[in-house]
Amino acid sequence: MLLQVKCSTDLPFELFMTKVLNHDQIKKEILQAIKLQGSYSFINDAQCISNTDWHLSSSFNRPYIEVTRFVILEHLENLRKHFNYDAVKLTNYWFQQYKKGDYHSEHTHSGCSFSNIYYVDLDKNSPKTNFSYKGKFYSVDVEEGNILTFPSFLIHFSPENKSNHIKTVISFNADAIRDPSKIHPSYK
Repeated sequence: MLLQVKCSTDLPFELFMTKVLNHDQIKKEILQAIKLQGSYSFINDAQCISNTDWHLSSSFNRPYIEVTRFVILEHLENLRKHFNYDAVKLTNYWFQQYKKGDYHSEHTHSGCSFSNIYYVDLDKNSPKTNFSYKGKFYSVDVEEGNILTFPSFLIHFSPENKSNHIKTVISFNADAIRDPSKIHPSYK
């Protein structure tokens, strides 16, 4: 097994997290694959991200997907089992690199059940993902090699990177799928 599962219950919302046990073996390959793609910044009033492919066409070649596919799919299978879904479908996939001064303001992900973040390169001084829930702010204790899953309606953000270290994440969205024939009879 490449993943170690952990669920967070000390927050007012449930998070699902796995640790990629072979992360140290694939980190360099992931970063090299991202580097080969080139640099594509995305800057507007809500975000300043030095390098991301989020805004590029879905047909754009993303070699890091092949490097991370197995751990992402294993993570989604563990998520499916944990919540007893019939399937969990990967809907989109992108990377983000935050240099010093970069940030991503509060946002949600519409049109999907879950949002996920794989922390590929995360220095101890790099900003972690924060959440806003019912007017309160929460920071989650994540570390490099973690994949964090949360409901896509949760407001989240990445504070300004004040370190000189480039923070690299791979984000992906997924849908929970339930077989309609398994719906409780009282709901039909």
